[in-house]
Amino acid sequence: MCEKLKGVNVDIQSFAQFKNEGCYYIDKTRYIKDILLNCGTTVLFTRPRRFGKTITLSMLQSFLEMNYENPSDKSKQIELFKDTEIFKDKEFCDKYMGQYPVIYLSLKEAWDANSYEDALQNMYEELSNFVQKFDFLLDSDKLTKRQLQKLNNLLTISDSSLSQIKQKSAAERMFRELTQELLAHTSKKCIVLIDEYDVPLSKVAHCDFYQKIRDFISKLFSSGLKNNDCLEKAVITGCLRVAKESIFTGLNNFQSFGLDNPRFSTLFGFTDNEVKTMLSYYGIEDKYAEYQEWYDGYHIGDNDIFCPWDVISRTDDLLANKLQPESYWGGTGNIELVSKMFAKDPDSYADDLQNLVDGKSITVKLSSNINYEILGNSENSNYFWSFLFSSGYLTYAKYLTIEEQTDEDVNINTQKTVELVIPNLSVRKELADAIAWCFTTHNPDYAKSLKTLITALKGDKAILLQRYLNTTLSSYVSVYDTQKGTDKESMYHAFLNGRFSSVFTKKTFEYASNAELGDGRADFSFLLPLENSLDSPTIGFIIEIKAAQNETEMRDLAKEAVVQAKAKNYVKGMFDNHIDDIDEVKVFGIAFYKKSCRVELECFKLENFEG
Repeated sequence: MCEKLKGVNVDIQSFAQFKNEGCYYIDKTRYIKDILLNCGTTVLFTRPRRFGKTITLSMLQSFLEMNYENPSDKSKQIELFKDTEIFKDKEFCDKYMGQYPVIYLSLKEAWDANSYEDALQNMYEELSNFVQKFDFLLDSDKLTKRQLQKLNNLLTISDSSLSQIKQKSAAERMFRELTQELLAHTSKKCIVLIDEYDVPLSKVAHCDFYQKIRDFISKLFSSGLKNNDCLEKAVITGCLRVAKESIFTGLNNFQSFGLDNPRFSTLFGFTDNEVKTMLSYYGIEDKYAEYQEWYDGYHIGDNDIFCPWDVISRTDDLLANKLQPESYWGGTGNIELVSKMFAKDPDSYADDLQNLVDGKSITVKLSSNINYEILGNSENSNYFWSFLFSSGYLTYAKYLTIEEQTDEDVNINTQKTVELVIPNLSVRKELADAIAWCFTTHNPDYAKSLKTLITALKGDKAILLQRYLNTTLSSYVSVYDTQKGTDKESMYHAFLNGRFSSVFTKKTFEYASNAELGDGRADFSFLLPLENSLDSPTIGFIIEIKAAQNETEMRDLAKEAVVQAKAKNYVKGMFDNHIDDIDEVKVFGIAFYKKSCRVELECFKLENFEG
């Protein structure tokens, strides 16, 4: 029976290939009519990465694009759509199916570049490869000599021997000229489809040439979409609807449908019924609760939406007998920007993030119109939360109020005061990875702070370590340690382990966490030379931690931790294990309460120590 089941394929992004290979398809074709007939001339859909934007545009292309060699031939469309919902509307299909020249450009595989010149050349090569699809127009007897020359210019746009002025000018006119040439050849207005339009902007968000790339993309789009009599419809997808970019400024009959717009709420992603039907088809209905916990939870309009990439990937794994669920959404874009934004000012976000990973909601003012330059430079925390929302890391809990106000960073900016939550377990794990990066040596600011930690440990005053920990605790988010049943001491243990393990390797420093020592298990133990020289004395370190119930109890618990280290022979064990290496052991007792701590220090010299 399994051999007769339709397959699932997480790698296919082409609607035609998806259908031709007989993969399981959740039918979204009913939306084609609404998009074509009931929306503006230019339509923007914004959704998180991996939410089905590419397959949706590919579906539109497959349905609408004509056979250029034989315009009356609809056999391709009939084969692809014969078992779909839209095919039941015979009148609509007869009139619109296979009737348009289509320009489809994807920017989702945008480049990384070190300079403005490199970025432009990469874009020229991308556009040149794209235009090759239309080289058949060179043989058209309906194009003028001038149009044929313009097409030749487009086809050679990546030729670096051309002047930059000619390259840039040709690229910026690409959409307008292609629509003109296709109209001349087919006598039909064009459909323009642009996938992931904002990826190039996200790639250069932190570069000093961001504005130049923004201006280039703005001219590329506006030349083809603004006041273009050759255009029938343009459908664009992206992650953000960027404001203050002028990319969509002045476009005729422009409409935007984002996560806050109930219309088309089920076009992208899978509904509850769609997931249940799919699981029933594969005989894995008993896994529904798992899917719901891991991949559901996006609130769009009145609907709860599952992330389609996660659902398909998980189903593929289950059919391959991979029993443990996981997050598949990771690495799909924007995680680096999330990490950098958080690392820039973690104190501003840590408490709210802690509430989120604990399963609570936060109340923020959500900005619907933001841009990547603002995200990289602004200190307005609302932009951080707005970006997490637009990127799919957060979703609505419920609306509170809606306000219209003027913001100095975003021209006229609609802000909605809302409650946000993390939608599901899969996203929680991805958000944890984004935050965790901030507490690794890959983050320069974090690496710098570790030098302060080492200095504090080597010092003879407990207050040095106490100051360091109190400062870093303010920005700490216990993303990996807030599962049900996790005690607070374990949370603080993870906090310290993350820092110590970044500095002390087991081999070089004899670093150990919860390892046997003396008559018990010390929370942490390691060796540390006082100076960076071969003859520098090495000291043993023992750190014992406690979780206090209130601030007043911290001092006593910190002292108790030091007493425990001696009473359980941790100190003696350290001397015994390293008798030839050390003649001193420092014991730090640390008591934590919320985001503060108390540190007590006692030093034990071998010559004076009585075990």
